[in-house]
Amino acid sequence: RYGGFRLGTRRLQGNALIAGVSGAVSTGLYLLALQKGYDPAALVALGSVQILWVMGYEYVKSKTPVRLSEIALPAFLLLAGILVGEWRGIPSLEVLLLISIGSAFLGGVSEVHDKVTAEISDATLATVWRFIYLGTSATALSVAFMVYTSKMSLYVDLLRAKWYIALLPIMGLMTL
Repeated sequence: RYGGFRLGTRRLQGNALIAGVSGAVSTGLYLLALQKGYDPAALVALGSVQILWVMGYEYVKSKTPVRLSEIALPAFLLLAGILVGEWRGIPSLEVLLLISIGSAFLGGVSEVHDKVTAEISDATLATVWRFIYLGTSATALSVAFMVYTSKMSLYVDLLRAKWYIALLPIMGLMTL
């Protein structure tokens, strides 16, 4: 039950911060791989490794004992599905590091801490705080990337000229 907007505990804020920032960095790494021209289908397949990171965390930290044999078959099937499904050849080491290790690991961290945040408080408050941290850190990362690539003026011009085109779809997607 949603009890209204509030700060919540330090534990809630800490977990929401970790979930939001790691989610933003995970998305940023994925977008970086897309910008470098890698096959989107292969990136989606490699991104599925995120589930393995969550399974590993649950295996290590779960309050109820889980046998390795219970997660070995699903993990194997997931990896086989990645190889068979959308595979377009052997990816470079850069793609494996960006997506399987970087983006998928951070996405898994985000999912786990999102779950912990929802357990600490109600799911609505957890989602609100996670989104505040995700939006803030994603915006900061985006500006830092534009400064790093010397495209800040293009970024500002684009925001000034076309911000309204993205506003309604973003608002709609974020309220679903």
